[in-house]
Amino acid sequence: MRSLLELVDSALPGGVPPGRVKLLQQAGLLDACRSGVATPSGFVDACSLAIRALVATDAELEAAGGGVAGCKALANPAGVRAGLSGGADVTARAQTALGAACRASLDQKPTTAAEDTAALRALSEGSGSSASSGGLGATGTALTTACFSADMPMSRQRLALEYRLAKKQVLSRCASSCDANAAMAV
Repeated sequence: MRSLLELVDSALPGGVPPGRVKLLQQAGLLDACRSGVATPSGFVDACSLAIRALVATDAELEAAGGGVAGCKALANPAGVRAGLSGGADVTARAQTALGAACRASLDQKPTTAAEDTAALRALSEGSGSSASSGGLGATGTALTTACFSADMPMSRQRLALEYRLAKKQVLSRCASSCDANAAMAV
């Protein structure tokens, strides 16, 4: 599983500017870029703001103070609200990159939300079947039965499927929110 930083890097045309990761580390922003917290309404502010410093062009970074100071300014909520650190273009690029990172994370999952929903439905329909079929009965799919060991209790299978599905729903909604935030920024 790739980190948020790696996903954002792959979402940017040309990737993260050379030396930017080191500047973010020196500015104390790197952890927020690596481990951002996705919510249905977008990423938490610390992450979204730190990603602004990651996606800013060299000219935008210089205009914000250059180097570590520029990274800190681009990630400063008061400066962003006042329009003093980077513009709407930086925010739009950051939100676009975060949305793309969510979609890339979804693409890396071994199953889709639709497959998980079908597996959950099959598990519910097959709740009276034997444990030897993984609790899935005749309606289970090869994909679903491969996801769980035959001796895993159905309650744990259901919980695992519900968790996977919820995580995918959050990532999907977060991607949509990031796309909407990007559109509103410009």
